[in-house]
Amino acid sequence: MEIYDSRLGQDFRFNTPIGTFSSLEHHFYVLDNAGNLPWARGDSLLKECVLKTSKIGFFTIALWAPGAKKLATKIKQEFQVASEFWGSLCGYFDVETDSIQKLFEIRKMFGEGKSGEWGLGGCLEKFSPPTRISFAKNETWGFCHILNQPAKIGCLLYLGEMRQTTFMTKIFDGLDACLAQFPLQSK
Repeated sequence: MEIYDSRLGQDFRFNTPIGTFSSLEHHFYVLDNAGNLPWARGDSLLKECVLKTSKIGFFTIALWAPGAKKLATKIKQEFQVASEFWGSLCGYFDVETDSIQKLFEIRKMFGEGKSGEWGLGGCLEKFSPPTRISFAKNETWGFCHILNQPAKIGCLLYLGEMRQTTFMTKIFDGLDACLAQFPLQSK
C-alpha cells in the first residue's frame, strides 16, 4: 500500500492516454493498493469524503461478462443512469442518500471484483462524457476518463481489476480523523 499526501509534498502521478494526473498539483490525499482492503466496510469514510468535498455523488462501472446485462439492469432499476458508453455506465446521486452503501451491496451481489471496474465518489459538477478516439478505439467511463477531469473530482474510490484500488480525496478539515477510523489493514 502506498500513501501520497499532498500536504507533505508527496505526488501520486498517473499517466492517462491524454495527459498526467498529479495529486500534488490538484491537492489530493491518495491511497493506492494492490490487494484486498475492506472497502465495503469503508462506506462511511467514502460517504464522509463525498459530503465534505462534493456537490454530487457519482458512480462509474465498466461492466464485465458474464453478467454485464444483469448488472446493468439492476443498476438501472436502482439508479438513474446518466450515460452508457461502450459497455460502461455513469450515474449521479444526491450526496445525502445511502447510495454508496447501496452500490456496495449491488457490487457484492454481482461478485464484487468479478463484475467490472467500479468508481464511486463525489464531484463538484458532472463529468464530460467519453468520446470516440478513433474508428477502432473508444474511451469508457473508466478511471483514466475521470482522472482527466481532476478539477471536477471531490473524491474517488476506484476498484479495478486484479484487486487494484485507488482512493483519493481532496484535503478537508477532519480528513485525518476520518482516516483514523477506517481500518486500512489487508484482509
